[in-house]
Amino acid sequence: MVSMPKPPDPWQTASAQTGQNVMSSIGSSIIGNANEITPYGNVTYSPGSMETMTDPTTGRQWQVPRYNRTTTLSPAQQGLLNLQNQAATNLGKTAVQQSDMLQGLLKKPLSAEGLQPWQAMPQWNENAFSNDRNRVEQALMSRWHDVNDPGWAKRESTLAARGLTPGAAGYGYAADEYGRAMNDATYGAITAGGQEQSRLLGEERAQADFNNQLRNAQFGERQTLQSFPVNLITALMSGSQVNVPQAAPYRSTGIQPAPIADLVEQNYQDRLNRSNMMNQGIFGLAGNLVGLPWGGMMKGIA
Repeated sequence: MVSMPKPPDPWQTASAQTGQNVMSSIGSSIIGNANEITPYGNVTYSPGSMETMTDPTTGRQWQVPRYNRTTTLSPAQQGLLNLQNQAATNLGKTAVQQSDMLQGLLKKPLSAEGLQPWQAMPQWNENAFSNDRNRVEQALMSRWHDVNDPGWAKRESTLAARGLTPGAAGYGYAADEYGRAMNDATYGAITAGGQEQSRLLGEERAQADFNNQLRNAQFGERQTLQSFPVNLITALMSGSQVNVPQAAPYRSTGIQPAPIADLVEQNYQDRLNRSNMMNQGIFGLAGNLVGLPWGGMMKGIA
């Protein structure tokens, strides 16, 4: 019987495969993470430390590098960064200094003491500014009578000289004409009085509205004086915030595990197939020997 070659050990094969996978992953990481050189600065990769990986089954160890990613700014960009950091530091210090005054400023609650008092809006009524209305009406009518009464007296004397006294037809026509004129003047005086009454009420309302707007402005000024330091400090602090570095993700290549179960099964199938083939070959050879001319002798001998 010819001895068959010993099948490979699956654990050794798996260990060798894992080692190749590790080396391939390391090489791929080096190739995939190229150093970058730009006018604004450089980004370089370098091995930082070696990490030991131990196979829990075979105890074999691999050394895997841990890479560092270093960003270096150009001199001009580094100068700008230094200025920004210095400005942010100054803003932060100023904010701290200014914040000391907030305790005293905010300790006193905001109040309306000393402000222009609220003024109620005047409402319309028929008695509002009635004296002023009457004064206007009386002034207009007095002026009308001063102008027209002398003329009526003269005309009335003329009518009397003609024998036209009150009750006569000619006198009544003239008296009606005078009366209509006086009625028109009275209506105009009433209208003017009403307009004066409305004007005075409008002025009073406008004054009330102005006073209320003045009060709002005064209170708004107090709010501004109280909130301005807070807003200023907030703005100073926003300009001095720390920028947390945001590193780009490291492009790594995963290490694929060796198919140990497949290797063990394949090794078993290979040995089984070899055993079967060897057995079939031996039995076939014996049968062929029996069929030869001297096979009977061999059979008899057997």
